[in-house]
Amino acid sequence: MIGFGMARSDLSQAALAWINRADVLAAGRRILDAFPDHHGDRIEIRSPIAASLDAIEEVAGNLRVAVLASGDPFFFGIGKALVERLGADGIVALANITSVQALFARLKRPWQEVRTFSLHGRGDSTAWLEQVAGGGAVALFTDDHHDPAWIAAELARNGFGSLPLAIGENLGLAGEAVQVMAAREARGRRFGPLNIVAVFAEAKPAAAASDLDGAPVMGTDEAAFEHRQGLITKREVRAVVLALLQLKPGQVLWDLGAGSGSIGIEAC
Repeated sequence: MIGFGMARSDLSQAALAWINRADVLAAGRRILDAFPDHHGDRIEIRSPIAASLDAIEEVAGNLRVAVLASGDPFFFGIGKALVERLGADGIVALANITSVQALFARLKRPWQEVRTFSLHGRGDSTAWLEQVAGGGAVALFTDDHHDPAWIAAELARNGFGSLPLAIGENLGLAGEAVQVMAAREARGRRFGPLNIVAVFAEAKPAAAASDLDGAPVMGTDEAAFEHRQGLITKREVRAVVLALLQLKPGQVLWDLGAGSGSIGIEAC
């Protein structure tokens, strides 16, 4: 199992030697096309990955199979699934540079504290937005739907439109480009299909006691709401409900059967 990096030029001599000895190459179409003269058979890895793993497992018992993955196989890649399917003892793994590393090298910025999330097939998760809200840099693997423009729109919708985005396109390939712009500027724009995104939010210092004066307080007095004949959720109950909900940026609260709407209003 070999990390391809960004391009064929990222492969070491040891990796190329393993590839040359392989009876079968298994990789995505872009990587297979980088070896037009290879003598072996080919397995194109596609999504969903289960069928590709079946094909690899079928031949791996009798033939030398080189499985190539963009970036590093164990960094949001095929590595975990392949080890679970074939077992670790029968696999030799060679690491390589990831697109996150490549992007931050182009930006000349450290990345040891960057949190990385994959939106590939799982863009409904708000964990990355929660990390942005907490401050610090976030790197995002994208897919066709959850692309840089979608990320920018989500940031703007949640009040982070001024945050800088770094978008790396075709890293290591012809047409490589790295752009830095405010999130609101990236909405609606088109980017190359091979891309990686970083979001930079300033880390928030620990709040001093005096900084808590403007913090939200749960359990607003009933007099702040319009209601009739005391038909309102009592402040103690509202405080407990809102604390237990643990609402995060980007989430939606449906208050079904709301009377005065006190819980929904206070949640905002």
